[in-house]
Amino acid sequence: MTALFLPLKVLTADTPFLRFKSRFTAQVGSIKQSIARDGLFNPLVVIKKNKKFEVVDGKKRLQALKALSKSPLFRRALTKIPCILKDLSTSKKCSSANDRPSLMTEAELAEAILIESQKGITNTQISDRFNCSLEIVEDASTLHALGPKVRKCFADGSINLKQAAALATIPNPAAQWNLLLHLGPFVSDKAIIEAIRNGETVIELPNDNILIVPSRSPTPLPKFGSPVSDTRQDIFTQCLAA
Repeated sequence: MTALFLPLKVLTADTPFLRFKSRFTAQVGSIKQSIARDGLFNPLVVIKKNKKFEVVDGKKRLQALKALSKSPLFRRALTKIPCILKDLSTSKKCSSANDRPSLMTEAELAEAILIESQKGITNTQISDRFNCSLEIVEDASTLHALGPKVRKCFADGSINLKQAAALATIPNPAAQWNLLLHLGPFVSDKAIIEAIRNGETVIELPNDNILIVPSRSPTPLPKFGSPVSDTRQDIFTQCLAA
């Protein structure tokens, strides 16, 4: 992590976190009074997002600072804010921080999506609730089709959501696992993952080898957004907790 001072105008807090919704306004008011009286003790933790810096720890402090900056008493004092720049490359979180909550791993987000889908909540509502794309919701909704070995690889971060969703198109859990073993490091190849998702059965690997993908079952996966059975959700949750 790197400490730095950033202009208040480049700091954003666009990603909503559910735990901040209750009594948010009252908490911001209290923090505002504290900063006005004693100053800002804890720097904001931020990540770089395009030309801005998104606050991932300190959202209420940021709102309080923005409110104080409108006062003539604090306008000049709050031109630069102490921050800590978080390096995502050193964290366990995967690279899709731009389209999902920054403090959730893909496995945590997928579990939350599956839980919400069981409640009959629409895809759009789930997308809005977790501030993620509809594509992520769709990918997460297929994970109940994963075999336990592949599911565990996703839960521990060995493969990402896109890769897990592609393997979920293979109906046989053993075939999913064998395909992952045969892919090895090539599972990171976006073109290969897209080919598997599209149902291609013959794939050329970058090392000039040919990979035969198991054929799909004629039984389609559940419709996008359809509720998942409690049993399947329980298995996924147990894997995450393992």
